[in-house]
Amino acid sequence: MRWILDDGPFGHLAKVVENEETSRWQAGALLVAGTTAALSTPPSQALLDLRSGGRPIVETFEIRIGSDDPPEQVLIELHPATTSTSDLAEHESIAWAQVHGIDAVFVCADRRAALTALAELGGGRVAHPFDVWLDLKERGWLVPRLFERLCQLTRNHDQGLPRMPKRVSDVLGTG
Repeated sequence: MRWILDDGPFGHLAKVVENEETSRWQAGALLVAGTTAALSTPPSQALLDLRSGGRPIVETFEIRIGSDDPPEQVLIELHPATTSTSDLAEHESIAWAQVHGIDAVFVCADRRAALTALAELGGGRVAHPFDVWLDLKERGWLVPRLFERLCQLTRNHDQGLPRMPKRVSDVLGTG
């Protein structure tokens, strides 16, 4: 399974793994839309530059309009040309996952993006950032302090969460 990170989770991960050991991370296990990569901050760009075995840890993908790439039609339907650039990365991620990312799960914290992705991709293809953090910890890619920091960043930026979810607090040892 590969994770397609929306800009929020991608930004949180970039803040936390900056200057951390990532040699055990699997190349290509994390993906971001080209729009997200193009708008990246210095910490996010540093994460995009990390390599494992010569390949990027975070791969980017793009959907070019006018290229006859199959996800192009999905993107056009999700994001008409008259729409602003807001949500473009989300729509690009959903369209790419629908056509090319059969093994990929879209990760977002935004409610509208989650509902759109759920409607387009179906159950099991959309996840909350906590799912990624738990997976990265299980793989041994996140040491406990980084896992805890990511969980706190995620919790602090999700205004709809009244508390840390039990499945996360149990792993943190706070549940």
